Amino acid sequence: VIWTVTDTGGSHLKQVEIRRAPYNIDGCSETGQTKCVWQGIGGPIPAPANSDKWTDGRIDNTLTNGDWWYDLTVWDNSGNTAKASPIKVEKDTVFPTIVIPQPLKENWYNSNPLLPGIVFSDDRALSDISYQTGVLADWLTIVSALGKKEYTTTNFAIQGSLWDSFIDGSSNTVYFKASDKAGNITGKNKEFSLVLKKGISSFPTTAIQIDGKKGDN
Repeated sequence: VIWTVTDTGGSHLKQVEIRRAPYNIDGCSETGQTKCVWQGIGGPIPAPANSDKWTDGRIDNTLTNGDWWYDLTVWDNSGNTAKASPIKVEKDTVFPTIVIPQPLKENWYNSNPLLPGIVFSDDRALSDISYQTGVLADWLTIVSALGKKEYTTTNFAIQGSLWDSFIDGSSNTVYFKASDKAGNITGKNKEFSLVLKKGISSFPTTAIQIDGKKGDN
């Protein structure tokens, strides 16, 4: 939390206090801030002696995951106070999850397949989902700016040009990555993948030979 406070009355600045309250608990919201249960963070912070303008900041190491209000009150040495409008802060250190169905993890395909049922989820809100193959180093977007907790593939397939670049009879790894709104990224080290085995595009042939002599049954 960073602040700049000033005093023009001549008594100089005395102190500031930072407080926080859990957002959207017991009616604590934009329209119900009087219902917030505020907690001081570390007690009042003394201003430098004889200061009329003061810029400083503090890190709240006790903050847990969730949505929070922060406010700040400043005092001068005459007992006058001023309060800053609360700001909303979101803390999220939980990474998204990726679940790939077992039947998709390694299979043979004669044409570029749909890959349904891959589940991406987050405890708060997903942002971007992408994939990569060994053929192309770039991550390619499946969906972006999602803003919801879960996404499951339905009609997803890799780019046709990538599939065409796979060699017949080869095994090809596809990697998946997901990020959330807070910037937590799962899969950036290629931990989540499936293998597409590209079958030979020609059909198998069958030859039947019958050996026999006249009169044989």
